[in-house]
Amino acid sequence: MSDFDKSNTGQTDIQEDHSDMMSVGYLIVLVLACIVLSLIGNGCSAIGYGVGSAIHKTEKHRFYEAAELRSGTEWVVILRDRTKLRGFYRGLDSISTQEYNDTYSQALDKNQPQAVLPYPGDRIEISDMAGSSEFCKFRYFDYSRFGSAIKNAKVETARNFVIRTDAIPGTKPLYFNLMDIKSVGWTNGARTKGDELATLATKGEIPLKTRFLYAIQDSVVAVPLQQISMIESPNKKDARWTGFGIGLAMDITGVIVIMVISSIDFSFDLSQGSW
Repeated sequence: MSDFDKSNTGQTDIQEDHSDMMSVGYLIVLVLACIVLSLIGNGCSAIGYGVGSAIHKTEKHRFYEAAELRSGTEWVVILRDRTKLRGFYRGLDSISTQEYNDTYSQALDKNQPQAVLPYPGDRIEISDMAGSSEFCKFRYFDYSRFGSAIKNAKVETARNFVIRTDAIPGTKPLYFNLMDIKSVGWTNGARTKGDELATLATKGEIPLKTRFLYAIQDSVVAVPLQQISMIESPNKKDARWTGFGIGLAMDITGVIVIMVISSIDFSFDLSQGSW
């Protein structure tokens, strides 16, 4: 064999070895790419959806938590008949005493609650937990902005409800928190427990003098507070799918990057001993 042939044969062997090394290296890169692709493909979208689910929690308030709302914020008011009203909270105010008396008397005549309730002007006796009693004249039930929820009772109640009375003798206004009352008694001997009254107020079965104000477009609407079942924050966007979309975009970007990397023609430089 001539020197030329020998030289030619050596070059062919080297090229063949070069090709084998490329195949092995390319296979390693593809395996690594598949592993990374699997991790990314199963990761970002799921993580994004999970994070979005954690964010996507509707803020909810019971009607007696209205004092916690900030004026000017947007809410969806859900009435007890399931009607939904969307508007901006404008605060709380009170109806006139005459309007309350009419509404209260009509409500009692139509749907008598499970406890004995006084009518405006009735003479009642209020006994507190310490055993003290006071005779007074009933005026109305109202909502106090300084109460708080009691969550360890069988039926969740709130300390927001008060009974407004006039002292006897005289007309000095007296306010009693329903949860601080042991019992309310009438001259005919009937008595009602304070926590029973609080439970009825929580269920919206006792008319209150307070009403909820909210703005819809250019008008302000007033709703009797006890007619409200729930107050929820509006859901403008679903954060779950937003998170999923962001995660999916990251997945697609990762796939593109891997495809670009895997398409690079790796070669092995024998003279330098590196790719």
